[in-house]
Amino acid sequence: QTYFYQSELPYGVFDTEFGKPGYVGYLVSPSVKTHKAMAIGVYSNFYNDVTVENGISAPTTATFTNALTVHLDEIGEIKHVINGQGGASTVANQGHFVVVCSPSR
Repeated sequence: QTYFYQSELPYGVFDTEFGKPGYVGYLVSPSVKTHKAMAIGVYSNFYNDVTVENGISAPTTATFTNALTVHLDEIGEIKHVINGQGGASTVANQGHFVVVCSPSR
């Protein structure tokens, strides 16, 4: 169980070395049978144009409450909060929240 977690993605990376390989701010291994997480935040403040698909990645056995992503600067984006759920955090839309979320099955 995780009760509070904040992660700022690395600032000085490039899309080819961070976004395209699929890195995330919070990862639950696919082999985990159960996992409960509350108040999980992933923030981006990229110096370069980086697109991260998900702030959080977890198997369908995990449950999340109050998961969020926040965009802090002028460039890059996090497309989804968790496993394709939740909207993009971009310069036009600074934060997205998934209040109660279980990964898609």
